[in-house]
Amino acid sequence: MSASATRPFPKDLLGNVAAYIEEFDTLLQYGFTSRSFRDAVLPYIFRTLVISKGEGITRSLSFDDVSRISGIVVRVKEIDYDASDVNIHAITGTVSTAFCCRVLNPCTVGDLLEELPLLVKFPNVHTLRIYFPSDLNAYREQGENAPTGLGQRFQSQLFETCGTLHTNKGFTLKFLEIHGLIPYPGEGLQDGSFKNFLRPLKGLGMSLLKVDADFHDSENDWQAFRKFTGQVVTILQVPTHLENLSYGGDTLFSGSQERWEQWKELRFPHLKFIHFKDLLLDDVTSDRQPSSSITLQFILRHKATLEELIMEGCTIGIDDSITWAEVFNVFEEELENLLYFTFSPLPGRKTGGTARSGYVQLDLDTGEIAETTHDDDDDDDEEEDNDEDYEALRAFQETLQKRQTEMQRGQD
Repeated sequence: MSASATRPFPKDLLGNVAAYIEEFDTLLQYGFTSRSFRDAVLPYIFRTLVISKGEGITRSLSFDDVSRISGIVVRVKEIDYDASDVNIHAITGTVSTAFCCRVLNPCTVGDLLEELPLLVKFPNVHTLRIYFPSDLNAYREQGENAPTGLGQRFQSQLFETCGTLHTNKGFTLKFLEIHGLIPYPGEGLQDGSFKNFLRPLKGLGMSLLKVDADFHDSENDWQAFRKFTGQVVTILQVPTHLENLSYGGDTLFSGSQERWEQWKELRFPHLKFIHFKDLLLDDVTSDRQPSSSITLQFILRHKATLEELIMEGCTIGIDDSITWAEVFNVFEEELENLLYFTFSPLPGRKTGGTARSGYVQLDLDTGEIAETTHDDDDDDDEEEDNDEDYEALRAFQETLQKRQTEMQRGQD
């Protein structure tokens, strides 16, 4: 052996290095170093596959093409099926890996459903994220006042297809996210095969499509919304060992209240992680006690197992007579096993009644939840009005930091 020869790096060491690289360009440079380095980075380059639908895409590589490349399909762990920017009547699409190379292709309308059976060609996929069109008008058919008919059919067919893949092909997942659901009942949510598909899940996420205040402007529409909420409750209870729950998307005050009412008895014995996004806490003006909040009751029912809680864009009605400081104090006292808490953006409320971050003004005439306002004024007096919320959050985070330190010491 010559003096200049070098020993090859152990494969485990190369894999550990690749696992810590987040920037795709750096990962590519690492992979170009040698064949051994290339083999080490491939599982990380192709671990997440993004199937994006949109307009103005030129053809390069189809999802079907990707599904035929054995070197890729075995490495994919997560798939994002993103139709959020789609007009359902004129669809083009792209396929890309999350880190890297974009491979693009035009699609027909039917491809949104026809491509789903290709999922079974990825044997190691454990996570699927489905993003429905983010604009309700994307579903609008000619002559239709409320663009829900096509949307209902599309969503139902997609859920039924997932159920069929599970029944006929053994397609299973650990984590499923469904974003942009139309808040309207559909047969697909009740499909028995789809429920069987959900049963083994460890994580389930759902978010609702934002709608205008007049979306449920009739009694029939409101009853349909209540039925939809009931269907969602049924779906949430299907997984037998749910550990991760994500839910988001309030637009109407009355819709928020209806959901919390139907969530009164929901409980997940194994729940470790909760992520709430853009949710309005229920109205507690009747007795003005945080302990009477259905939202807090739901969270506290899981205090024995809950390890992480994220509240992103969540709000309290400005006239609900409780503050985030009171909520944080309840969490600190009751959530004894919680280790991580994320609240964004930081809360703040002026005593004069102006809505600020973490609080909203409710329009009781239309039922709309106003956009949260953010006041960047540096006035010292206004800052003092927000000290209570900030200090309660800071104290809670300090308590959690101590728990994390104690846990780390115990592991060492």
